[in-house]
Amino acid sequence: MKTLSIVHKRFLILTLLLSLVTLTYAQNISVSISGDKIAGKEIQLSCITDRISLAEQTIATIQNNEYSTNANFSFSFDGTRESILKIDNREFHFLATPGNKYFINILPYNDSVFSFAMKEVLPCEMTMEKDDKINYPIEDVDTLLNNFIADNYRLLYIKDSLTIAKLNKLEKDLILKYTTNEYISNYVKYEFASLRYGLYIGSRLKVKEELFKDSKVLYDNIGYMDCFNTVFNHYFSQGYKYISQMDMEKWLDAGNYSAFNDALGRDSILKNEVFREIVFLQGMKDAFLDGIFERTRILNMIEKFEKQTKFDNHQKIATNLRKYLTERDFGGKKINDLKVKNIEGETISLLDFNDKPLVLCLIQLDCTACLKELETIHFYYDSIKENSNVVVISFDNTFEKMYNFVKNSKTGSKYQFPFVHFDYNWQLTQEYKLHFFPTFVLINMDGTIRRNPMESPSQGSLKQFMNKKQK
Repeated sequence: MKTLSIVHKRFLILTLLLSLVTLTYAQNISVSISGDKIAGKEIQLSCITDRISLAEQTIATIQNNEYSTNANFSFSFDGTRESILKIDNREFHFLATPGNKYFINILPYNDSVFSFAMKEVLPCEMTMEKDDKINYPIEDVDTLLNNFIADNYRLLYIKDSLTIAKLNKLEKDLILKYTTNEYISNYVKYEFASLRYGLYIGSRLKVKEELFKDSKVLYDNIGYMDCFNTVFNHYFSQGYKYISQMDMEKWLDAGNYSAFNDALGRDSILKNEVFREIVFLQGMKDAFLDGIFERTRILNMIEKFEKQTKFDNHQKIATNLRKYLTERDFGGKKINDLKVKNIEGETISLLDFNDKPLVLCLIQLDCTACLKELETIHFYYDSIKENSNVVVISFDNTFEKMYNFVKNSKTGSKYQFPFVHFDYNWQLTQEYKLHFFPTFVLINMDGTIRRNPMESPSQGSLKQFMNKKQK
């Protein structure tokens, strides 16, 4: 047997390295953003890590100067991922696939009006260097299905046979149209199944058995995972045929994952070990958010699963889920040094108020409930000001609106506690998971969150600071 010369060996190594570089390059994704609206804006690109936890991972953040109307991102994925472009409180969702270049043009919109009750859509036009065979077909399928639902919702609701026949034909036509596109044909199948399941069209058990029993788990297909969430949301988290709440309580207390897994395996739909594990993770998420069981024990059970599963992707999902749920629980989370603008127009930090427990009041001045809570704080303030700091953060669209309320209105001028403006620091909405007004957050002196959200002042949450000396 001949041995390789040093030169030959080095040549093979170099060839191998070049092939690895080529392979890595093939996984690269680039996103180019353009539009007058991004000048002076913070632009964030993130992705959904998995569709069980729905946790988001920030890819990169770019702060544009006031003249820059372009931004570029470059990153890598090991598969198709739902990606999210964020500017202010607006979002644009798309699917990013390895090896493609995406060009996104931000269309004009009114950025002086915003809502926190729901995510605002960022108006965009997207083109690609090469058609990824996913984004455009999904837009086509969604448009046709949504139009069909809008035109026939009442007839679907009463299960009109002619309308259901038309629905079946639309599904067959779309599957035939995309028969060579495995991702989209699966997307069509599971999106239509979600609709049928939600409207009780046909047997729900049949839907579960045909689509999920002994089938491959399509982790990256958003149609499959959306259907999974529709069908298996709260599947066992509050007890069901094979597991009672008493059983769950016992196994959570003991940290007995094996008993949990064995009981789930009695369900014929969950015979497949791979599928059973993602149903378990979904159930743990549901149980945590329901608040029925001790949350620490649920987190411990997920951690135990994380160490025992033999599937790498399930281990990653469990890690993501534990992180996501820990952040949702908030207790003990250290707040970041985020900036706001005080009534004098100076940029300050919320960490400046750390000499006492801090009550953050996140409000908008057009909100009637917010104004009522401000009155409650005013009523208690003299009794609590020695034992706590109260800071009101105005999320109104202009600083002047807050300034005029505090300085020039009869109501606002009587308040002794400080007001600050969020100064378009949109990270605050993510930091405190702001979804509605008013929201109240209690922060310890060491900068960790004690409660988020805390009970409102009108529910008596400030009484704990009355005539008490802090240790």
